[in-house]
Amino acid sequence: MHERTQRAVARLLFVFCCAVPTGLLLLSVIVTWTPWYQAHRRSLLEHTLQQETGLAIQIERCRELAPGKFKLESVRLEDPESGRPVAVIESIDWLTEDSGTRIVLHQPELRSAALGDAWTLIHDRLIRRPEQTLKPLLIVADDLTIRSSGGSITHDVEVSVTPKETGVLLLARAKDNLEEDSFLQCTLFRDRSGATPTTQVSLSTGNTPLPCSAVDDYFPVLRRLGPDAHFRGTMEFRELPDRAWSYNFDGTTISGISLSRLSDNLPYRVSGTASIHLARCEVVPGQSVNLSSVINIPDGGWIESRLLVQLIQRVGLVVNRDADHSIDGKVQYSKGAFSLTITNERMTLRGLCRRGEDYPSEPAHEDIALCQFGLPLAQTSGDFPSDAITTIFSPPRTELAYWNGVLLPSPKPMRIATAPAATATNGEQAAADSQQR
Repeated sequence: MHERTQRAVARLLFVFCCAVPTGLLLLSVIVTWTPWYQAHRRSLLEHTLQQETGLAIQIERCRELAPGKFKLESVRLEDPESGRPVAVIESIDWLTEDSGTRIVLHQPELRSAALGDAWTLIHDRLIRRPEQTLKPLLIVADDLTIRSSGGSITHDVEVSVTPKETGVLLLARAKDNLEEDSFLQCTLFRDRSGATPTTQVSLSTGNTPLPCSAVDDYFPVLRRLGPDAHFRGTMEFRELPDRAWSYNFDGTTISGISLSRLSDNLPYRVSGTASIHLARCEVVPGQSVNLSSVINIPDGGWIESRLLVQLIQRVGLVVNRDADHSIDGKVQYSKGAFSLTITNERMTLRGLCRRGEDYPSEPAHEDIALCQFGLPLAQTSGDFPSDAITTIFSPPRTELAYWNGVLLPSPKPMRIATAPAATATNGEQAAADSQQR
């Protein structure tokens, strides 16, 4: 080959094998660092994550540090329809490898009103989709805060998702930042061994009681317990084959219950600070309830005289007239203690005030529920229908479902009226007449 030809070939090889690849590499680097490319890449990532999570996601900055390794900054999650904030995360470190995925969330803040969205994301979008749980997943949240209008809680949380032979297991552990040896633990197992896959959830608070106010935006009924109410113990939830859920609260305690807040919207008022220990509590809404509890009111309070009259008439409460001295329609009591048992639609109250400590001047008494400075005030007398409590307190319609879910678990048998009720509306009466004809 001629020398001139050799030089031409060498130049072509240099251009196509060195200069062009190097130029293309430099061009790709320059392009990937341009703002418009970063915005396009971020938009694609937001769209992909929105399809996977069902939430609207906004990312202020996205960087790919290495293949499969990303850093996302200033991430916001919102409800796609209402725009309601769900969570705000300062930054996310995301690493995907052949062995699994590791995600680190830095200072995430979750709105308690959006706990339902978090449950949908974890249970429906992740755990119930086998293709998403083929490989292990580890999520670490530094200083996770659950915030509501009534308060907040902050914990370091570690969540692992591990595929099993018969399903998938999610294990979450939250470390108390104040007590090193105290952990809150949540276990979620999706059992796929049967014909119908079911979910089992267990939440244990350990040695640290949880403030009910931290989640009262999601469960507004918890606001009725007052700002100092705390929960401690283990909750278990099981999904039944018919898609209903059963609830178990055996051994749990709710303390700091404000009776004045609890009776705010009720016809009769009571004051005092109570605690309730659920020795046994198994509830299947609409089917059955089995509850055995002890309620203590150590520092006493007052109770309206009208409520005592209703309790005498409807549940058989026996009141000591020597101690029943009302002032402005209120009767003061120094201590209350009684057990409450509910079995399906029957309720039993039994007083537990101890003789010798609360009324030493009196002879032996049984079933004393309320004491008044050395005298027994109220004595219980057996069981009665659970709907008597609903009749007495007449809760607001917005809360009636909560009351009936515990007190009246079994649905009433359907009855077809032969004539419309006197209080029926014109439309209801016309419908009833049409049905009769």
